[in-house]
Amino acid sequence: MKVLLLSGSHSRHLHFFSQLLGLDAEFSVIGMEREHQLPSAPSSASSRDQQLFTRHFAERFETESHYFGNPTLRDTFADIPHHFCDRTEFNSHSSVEFVKRMQPDVAIVFGADMVRSPLFEALPELTINLHLGLSPWYRGAATLFWPFFFLEPQYAGSTFHQITESPDAGAILHHSTPVLEAGDGIHDVAAKTVQTSASEFGAILQDMISGTKFDLVPQKSNGKLFLNADFKPAHLRLIYEGFNNDIVDEYLAGNLGSRMPQLTKAL
Repeated sequence: MKVLLLSGSHSRHLHFFSQLLGLDAEFSVIGMEREHQLPSAPSSASSRDQQLFTRHFAERFETESHYFGNPTLRDTFADIPHHFCDRTEFNSHSSVEFVKRMQPDVAIVFGADMVRSPLFEALPELTINLHLGLSPWYRGAATLFWPFFFLEPQYAGSTFHQITESPDAGAILHHSTPVLEAGDGIHDVAAKTVQTSASEFGAILQDMISGTKFDLVPQKSNGKLFLNADFKPAHLRLIYEGFNNDIVDEYLAGNLGSRMPQLTKAL
């Protein structure tokens, strides 16, 4: 089986795909360089919120370095056919030409920009996106943050779904959720979501390589689509000042809501 990977350059993206490369398939990759993992705080935010913003992303970087190390795009994919590009080139004809040369049977997207024309039309019918968020409840951006803000960390997880021209709206192959443990902070849960996703999808992809066909489940609801503009530094006050990043502990102690998502499982 020929498998095309469409990867971002952050450590979480590279960890996920590195766990698949040992499978018996012909891999190739379009690797997209992303923005730096330590963004600057918005100048319009108050000093208090700028400090929270800086803390949040510094702790994310430290946590992901602990879980995933600091791999690079070029080192991770040095041994397979590759097309490295920046965001301006990702959906371009150069990517389309690479897809045509590779002729993949299946494609997997994680961490790259939303796939648009002309690249969208060039990809195989079975193109699966890994969305870090449980669709349809949490679609769009920062969807491992919002479950914590709404005090339901049990809704932190990932969705493997077929790509469509709408964000995170395609038919679902599989949901992954991490085991929540005492002491987990918001970034631990995000990193463990990536680890669990890699382990479970590795088994799914191995079954695909062996000839197993999977049914995809259409999303019955569009749920909530979160935009980048929805996130404000002031939202971090609840995580760090209101709960001292102990929301998982509060949930495990039975102090928060108990509603559970109905998950789609391929395994």
